[in-house]
Amino acid sequence: MELDLSGATLLDFEFTGRRVEMATFDEARFVGTANFAHAEFTGHASFDKARFEQGHGHFLSAWFGLRVTFIGTDFGSEQAVFKGATFTGMVFFREAVLPGGVCFEAARGLADFNRSWGSVRQWPDGWTERPLGADERMPLLAPRFSRWPESNLPPGSSTWALIVADSAGRPAD
Repeated sequence: MELDLSGATLLDFEFTGRRVEMATFDEARFVGTANFAHAEFTGHASFDKARFEQGHGHFLSAWFGLRVTFIGTDFGSEQAVFKGATFTGMVFFREAVLPGGVCFEAARGLADFNRSWGSVRQWPDGWTERPLGADERMPLLAPRFSRWPESNLPPGSSTWALIVADSAGRPAD
């Protein structure tokens, strides 16, 4: 399925658990909570210049495939939630506005992703990714929120990188 809601005004938008190959929300207005928990974007997803108003962007355990862009996206005054999110391709948060902050608790990026769209990921200011340490386990959300059984994540797996506060010392949310 392909979805194009560019320029739409969406009230208390509910996309929980939905699966879509391509989704475009460019310049969309999300009024109230925009819930993308457990959504799967298998191909490309674009939220460029979208605005989140009177609620927050909720991407708990969302899956982003080949490319996701949040270029110039205004997440509004509420915290943007990407707890347990998985990024398997390109990621662009260039010029994203996050006055309420952002949470990447237990979020991960595929280390060896398809670089046909480029090789640099752009995380929000203050965030980066780092590979798992040799004896480190992937942090997980509570089982009812996570799509990842612990048995699938061996210690020190070079397949995944964690999304963490950068060396400037900005605290993770």
